[in-house]
Amino acid sequence: MRYGIPSYRLPEDALDREINQVLDLGIELKTKKSLGRDFDLNQLKEQGYDAVFLALGLQESRKIDLEGAQSKDVLWGLDFLSQVSEGKDIALKDRVLVVGGGNVAVDVGLTALREGAREVTLACLESQEEMPANPWEIEMAREEGIRLMPSWGPKRILEEGGKVTGIELVQCAL
Repeated sequence: MRYGIPSYRLPEDALDREINQVLDLGIELKTKKSLGRDFDLNQLKEQGYDAVFLALGLQESRKIDLEGAQSKDVLWGLDFLSQVSEGKDIALKDRVLVVGGGNVAVDVGLTALREGAREVTLACLESQEEMPANPWEIEMAREEGIRLMPSWGPKRILEEGGKVTGIELVQCAL
């Protein structure tokens, strides 16, 4: 949650409080351990655990196979949010197009504005009524100046010399 949810939605101090509330219940937290490398399920069973709950979440961005997507100017949603949370310097262009209609896409768009993009457009395959993002998030995006392009999807990313020069979109049937 610390690296995938922007701080404007989940402030660091609120997250720290909630984590500490869980830890205060007697939960033991071990970080920087990888299942299959540092331990396996059999070892946990041998240590006396009766059940193991794996709540891994989506750790990587969903990447679409799209012509031009390998350009260095193309950023992927969760990767971008994580890099911003880690304080990495990300060189955004003035104009940003976010492809997607879910909560992550809205978070990416709003974060791009907060990181200095002057114009953010969100293009998604769904109609506005069918967008998977929470309606209040869509409204927040509009209020903050994000332009919505419902029922549009990417055909290909135009690039020259490894840099994005544009994107070709196709309108989805209504």
